[in-house]
Amino acid sequence: MSSLISQFVSIMSASADVLAMSKIEIMLSDIPEGKNMAFRWRGKAMFVHYRTKKEIDEETAIEVS
Repeated sequence: MSSLISQFVSIMSASADVLAMSKIEIMLSDIPEGKNMAFRWRGKAMFVHYRTKKEIDEETAIEVS
């Protein structure tokens, strides 16, 4: 029984090419402060915004209660 389960799990696990597509490496140091960059990940757009110190301070000043 456990061999059948183990075979099923190994068949259902992702192949190496699928796993490679699921990862993206972004050099955050390449994004200038205050700017946006767009990337494609798994066929979808992904946006990264490097917030400025002023933007961070404004967000932390918001009362959440």
